[in-house]
Amino acid sequence: MELRRNHPKLKVVFVSAIEVSDERRLSLINKEGLADYIVKPFTQERLREAVEKIFGKK
Repeated sequence: MELRRNHPKLKVVFVSAIEVSDERRLSLINKEGLADYIVKPFTQERLREAVEKIFGKK
């Protein structure tokens, strides 16, 4: 994740077509410093949840 190395404060929501176990998802979030990991297709609500993690709930 070169982007994270160059911009360590940047919050990243990783979007993937690959479903992974909760354990693997949490591992990726922690290891790579992701704000969230969401799988396509996703709902607007799921995307909103990911963004609210970054900016806080209104």
